[in-house]
Amino acid sequence: MSEHDGPADFTKGILSLVFIIVGLWQTTKPISVPAGWKSYTNPDFGFTLQYPKDFTLCAGGLDYCEVTARSYIPVCDDNVLDCLVYTGKEYAGTNFEGAGLSVNVLRDKRTQQECDELDIGQNPTKTKVINGVLFHYGMAGYGGLGHWVGRAKYRTLHDKVCFELAGNVAGVNSGNFEPGTIKEFDESKLDKQLDAIVSAFRFTGPVVDGPAWSLYHNADVGGTFEYPDRDTVVRSIEYSPERQASNEITASLFFSDSGLNYFVAAKADLRDKDALDTWLKSSGYPDLSNARELRHSAFFTEYRAGNYWYVFEPNMLYILGASDQRHNVVAPPDNVVFRHFLHSFKPN
Repeated sequence: MSEHDGPADFTKGILSLVFIIVGLWQTTKPISVPAGWKSYTNPDFGFTLQYPKDFTLCAGGLDYCEVTARSYIPVCDDNVLDCLVYTGKEYAGTNFEGAGLSVNVLRDKRTQQECDELDIGQNPTKTKVINGVLFHYGMAGYGGLGHWVGRAKYRTLHDKVCFELAGNVAGVNSGNFEPGTIKEFDESKLDKQLDAIVSAFRFTGPVVDGPAWSLYHNADVGGTFEYPDRDTVVRSIEYSPERQASNEITASLFFSDSGLNYFVAAKADLRDKDALDTWLKSSGYPDLSNARELRHSAFFTEYRAGNYWYVFEPNMLYILGASDQRHNVVAPPDNVVFRHFLHSFKPN
């Protein structure tokens, strides 16, 4: 306090501090979750979320989920860990397209400052304490070709990892329809639901594999995965249109860690499951009769075949595994690198 400050200024400062403390206490009180809500815990990333019955959890992202309605502008992000998608029927007959809440990890945001800088244009950034954790948040919106999305972003650095809660509500411009054929939906009600889900979000533990992972995206044939910061991704087979039209592997890449190579190979132009099985047999890989289906959705299927993992979607096969320094495929290593590599892989 300076020599010019008087008792009134001192009292005002104390009251402001009291208001801040009271505000923090109010925002860190346990949230009363409505009856009928479901609960989900992600043990690898140390968080719990709760959500109402008219939302569907897509653990691992939207492509891991059987959701029939999809908006033109996706309601879940590419770097999503888990996604909650609105699957209720209340907005039938309106210009509503979709709504969802993504829990994202932003691997390129390594510091508190980087994590707190929201890409929301000129809109103001605010702060909010959610279950004892300070988040920076803001609102944004964008559109194209007659479609729009309203977006809320909340970010915090937890266990040296930047987490983002992104709530999206998407719709179609009413002008795209004949007058009187469609109604405007009540966006405010969905906004309140998403706010309630965010308010119930809680960190319950550490990020198991730690923060030291980089994200790699293959722009040629798609597919993303995470690899240790200390390593470098090498392209062993470069993509070309000629390779895509041939019977050979279309593209391949790997990173080396502690004496092993962790690889992803891609084969394009396999139109369906029969074409996949025929190609596997002709190329010397274990065919589907020797494979075990791990996961299936409307968009892709995952298999384990001996020492290989297959991720197949129409027209594209991804082959994942590990090899020694002579590039001989080896039994799957029981280590954090291989586990994280497999679990983080997402097809495009």
